[in-house]
Amino acid sequence: MSDTPTPPDASSSRNDDAPDASNEASPEDERSEEAARAPSSDQRSSAGGNVPPEKAPPKPKREEAGAETDGDSPAAALEGLQKGQEEERRGILARSKLLQSMLTSNRPLGVRNMLWATAAVLAVIAGLLAASGRIDAVTQSIADSFRSTPSEAPQEKRSLDEVAGDSEDEPFTFANLAGHPDNTLQPYFSGTLAGQSDDKSRVDLIQQFRQLTDRYIKRYGEDDNFTLRISTGGEPDTLLEVFTLEEERQKYIEAGRPQGYNWNRINALRRQKTRELVDKWVARGVPENPIRVKWGMATKTEEARRRENPFIEYEIRLARFFGKSLLMTEIGTKETFNQDDLVSPVDAKSRYQLMPSLLSAYGIHRYRLSTSAGNSILVAEEQHPLITMEPAFKHATASINAMGHEIPGISAYHTGVNNIYNEIMVKFLKNAQEYVSPSITTADAYIWGVTEGFPIVSRNSSFGDFSRTYVVGAYGALKAMEEATIDTSQTMLADRMALASGKRITLDHVLTMLAENGGGDLPWKAPDSLSLYTRFARLNKHFHLPAGPDGSSDSLVVGVPERGNVELSATAQGETVRFFLPPGARRILNNNGHADLIDESSVFQFNHDTYTDPGEGMKTKYDHQYDRLIDEIRRFGFTEENKQKLADLVQTFEQLAASEPTHYRKTMADVIAKHQRFWSYPGWSNVSQTVQTVLGRAPAETQQPEPLDDQPIQTPENIETGASTGR
Repeated sequence: MSDTPTPPDASSSRNDDAPDASNEASPEDERSEEAARAPSSDQRSSAGGNVPPEKAPPKPKREEAGAETDGDSPAAALEGLQKGQEEERRGILARSKLLQSMLTSNRPLGVRNMLWATAAVLAVIAGLLAASGRIDAVTQSIADSFRSTPSEAPQEKRSLDEVAGDSEDEPFTFANLAGHPDNTLQPYFSGTLAGQSDDKSRVDLIQQFRQLTDRYIKRYGEDDNFTLRISTGGEPDTLLEVFTLEEERQKYIEAGRPQGYNWNRINALRRQKTRELVDKWVARGVPENPIRVKWGMATKTEEARRRENPFIEYEIRLARFFGKSLLMTEIGTKETFNQDDLVSPVDAKSRYQLMPSLLSAYGIHRYRLSTSAGNSILVAEEQHPLITMEPAFKHATASINAMGHEIPGISAYHTGVNNIYNEIMVKFLKNAQEYVSPSITTADAYIWGVTEGFPIVSRNSSFGDFSRTYVVGAYGALKAMEEATIDTSQTMLADRMALASGKRITLDHVLTMLAENGGGDLPWKAPDSLSLYTRFARLNKHFHLPAGPDGSSDSLVVGVPERGNVELSATAQGETVRFFLPPGARRILNNNGHADLIDESSVFQFNHDTYTDPGEGMKTKYDHQYDRLIDEIRRFGFTEENKQKLADLVQTFEQLAASEPTHYRKTMADVIAKHQRFWSYPGWSNVSQTVQTVLGRAPAETQQPEPLDDQPIQTPENIETGASTGR
């Protein structure tokens, strides 16, 4: 299913806490053939043939989709200027939209938010004047002073219910959510780049990064899986041709665009065509190295969203639960196109590609259950998103916090925290002196590492081409689907549970009891014509159940075959047996002689209120201290002092979780503990020492940090939370 990666150089830094420690393992059809005839030491291979990675670093010129471009032409220069102006206007409109949300919300703004709203009004007005060229240099400077970084400016977060309302003007889409990375991660993906003259080098770096993201917006959103985009790969990177396997595309359309199409066959055809196209353009005088060929992925991206539909509401809520952007929701798309059964060459599993050590650490197991026919069926918990999603997002959040910023943190989720510390942060500080300044951030270091610094970063390193494009690919996938309406009626509603200790019951017994007591009307999210057995199998995709008999549209069929009639038990092979039933099923069981069947402490309910935004009501002053620590880390705060602050907060979070064992408190204790583990790696020591050596001091801080409270931990009843108290 995945590429077989070339073993990394012995000097590279690796660790099993990377969900996919192979770093360069990717779904079988995640392909790009670059410099197609020249082998590479970082080359990946598959059953379909060798696939060299992308070699050429991105250039500051932007491509134009679907047409040849001359990067030096006046028309191209004018187009670039117009695009820059349009990007600036889009950034202003994005901020204006957030402001509109603040001003039109039914919630009281309060004095502080009112002040911010006033400042935002002035900023939008000034920005519009600047974009239109009607403001002089002095006024432009004043306007810039109103522009705040995302971490400094408060954002009114709209609830999903507000966005998913009946208003035709605001459908429930990524584009209408405040957590869109175009809003939260400015200026890296969007927004103005109107900085001071001494920021010019940083602006150039961001422009290179945006050039790289543009290619992946095209790849995931414009070019389908029958398309190849060929360019010179030099400077400028001129588009040569966009080629389409038109006959194969028509076959796919005529087949009804089926899910699970044989993309391996299409990729074999694209691989063959890649060689032919490279030969053609070499014969016309284009240097073979570094001709770049990119394969479109838009069709697979749409397929990935369809697989995600039952779970995407939870991913959105969970990203906001952890205070992160929607970029986290694309981890499954980038790893596996949301295919739950893929296994990497290094045994990473699930749509989120978690390594075996992580699966075990998060209590995700495999076991077998016997049936009434005497056979046994496999239960592979990693194949159910409602079992793996939260652990994957917790791991990603800890990676982000350990980096201080979401962009390098999401990359670290894939390639490993040690890799980012050693191969990007350290090499940036040592090799990019022109960019090092007191205001530099870990995100700036990362975008250097994937743009002009990539030849340095990738040398003798396992941070290869797939790692390089991991974040921009996730962003491209998000942009591809940002206008797609999210239908929450498709959200899988279920209670995850386990039997009480010592209890056993057959599946046929459970489903028959439900059928006799109105269980067919429960929200199975499946056609009524299906048997209850088939509905159960769809709800429990981690159970490898055999197919059952057809259902009936006239009457409810239980339909449990003997070879699928598993005996549910509290444990199997020493592991807790977890399964899902629709909301209301436990009530039926309780009311019909099985009140003690389910271990109620094991129940976790998935519904439209799951992973509610914690807001200020759940947060304590210690959470805010952790937020401030992360902000210091963002500014290369890899210091022993901050390491001690982290250790103190870990202890505090553990005590809070023990005294107030809510899901939020226990989850945050897990996250910060994982963060601390990341900071125990050798990579952290390397980057910490390099920070001190290169900067000659601790990184500059934009605000005086608040010292940690050294008083005994307070109980949940009297913990101060600023605006509110209690939970």
